[in-house]
Amino acid sequence: MTEGEVNEINENLDNLNVENTPAKRWGDYTDDTPDPSPHPDKPTHAFKSDVKVVEANLSEKMNDPNHVLYSAVDSFEDFNIKPDILKGILVQFKKPSRIQALTLPILLNSDTNLIAQSQSGTGKTLCFAICMLAAVNEEDPNPQALVLLPSLELAVQVASVIENLARFTQIKVFSILAGERLSRNDIKGQILVGTPGKVKELILRRTIDPKLIKLFVLDEADQMLDEGGIRDSTLAIREKLNEDTRVLLFSATFKDPDDSNDTEGEEKDKHVLEFASQVVPPPVKTILLKRDKLTLDEMKQFSVYCQDDSMKTRLIMEIFDTLEVGQSMIFVNKKDTAKELAEVLMEQNFTVAVIRGDLAPGERKQAMEEFRKGNSRVMVSTNAAARGIDIASVTHVINYDMPMRVFETKEYDYATYLHRIGRTARFGKPGYAINLYSHPGDKRMIEAFRDFYKTTITEVSADQIEQSIQ
Repeated sequence: MTEGEVNEINENLDNLNVENTPAKRWGDYTDDTPDPSPHPDKPTHAFKSDVKVVEANLSEKMNDPNHVLYSAVDSFEDFNIKPDILKGILVQFKKPSRIQALTLPILLNSDTNLIAQSQSGTGKTLCFAICMLAAVNEEDPNPQALVLLPSLELAVQVASVIENLARFTQIKVFSILAGERLSRNDIKGQILVGTPGKVKELILRRTIDPKLIKLFVLDEADQMLDEGGIRDSTLAIREKLNEDTRVLLFSATFKDPDDSNDTEGEEKDKHVLEFASQVVPPPVKTILLKRDKLTLDEMKQFSVYCQDDSMKTRLIMEIFDTLEVGQSMIFVNKKDTAKELAEVLMEQNFTVAVIRGDLAPGERKQAMEEFRKGNSRVMVSTNAAARGIDIASVTHVINYDMPMRVFETKEYDYATYLHRIGRTARFGKPGYAINLYSHPGDKRMIEAFRDFYKTTITEVSADQIEQSIQ
């Protein structure tokens, strides 16, 4: 695709009126499954993909109904989707989001591989979920499609999304969870959902036959780049698949379309595409939707100075005792902090769910289910729940600890801050994000987040916060 063709496409993005449905947001940092081998398999070669990037600002619109890639789609019924799958979609969704309108014609009408980058919360998961269901032969009970995610929580959530879409079909979805001993007879599903470490372990044990997989999906590839073990396991899994296995790679995008100096975002996008070139063979289409400017109109953000952690804990309990707070999520950086804070809150008769990396997979799953059902008023979590958790009743997010700096670069972790506070103010509902800090360095970090996202974070004193969030 020439530069002129790209410009022509962008010039035509004027009149599409595609309503975005309440979108899922996925992504996380950690695959808690250890690598089964101290010497993970290294890929013997890397694919050189013919990557062609189509840039389209999400705030722009398009109207070329005759172009298969850029047609204006008002309904999922306009796609070539099997009736039983379509029925499951229409129970939950009305109109396609923009990334869905762009990718589904490619996914459903061709066998080409795909790299799709779009900001979090735009509906990427529904794209590959529909494609996986469409690719499965319902009469064949063997595993046929595999999707990898960076964390157990995300794997469980994505499996649930696919199962709901498949409710009117005979397609079975099987979640591969860390900590479970599985034999080949235990795996009953045409679609497998899991984390790279555990899936690699099962392939090495011959529990999963990788040669049966005809569709391979990577979700949140940008997060897999940040973890060496996840990256190595993913590449090792790709090596075990057939070379003609169809590959779909989905990732967040970081480049600010209105900031020519956003070299950090541009560099991250470049790294994602470099990673994709090792995983996705040609022929491949790449769609890159540039990141919209962050809008936090429905969210009020505050920063509060606290002398120490004890003051932070007291302030949280005062807020919960005196204000009408729905469900809340409290983020910390260390598992010990999560444990100690949860114990203090439970001593004061608050119902608390805890998510920590050192909990068994079953315990983490149960904690998330209790919170999702509303049986727990508060969730205390490390970054395991910072991304991809959609619970509409969350009204308050509290950063007990500000996000740690990125380990490799020591830079502020802008993405984690955004995803933490993004657990509230979802689907147009109001929400509050409260940042507690004790050190000057944390205050500078909050100011950096404010400037980076061009948003408002109001500084208030501890005795003013309750009045501010009423």
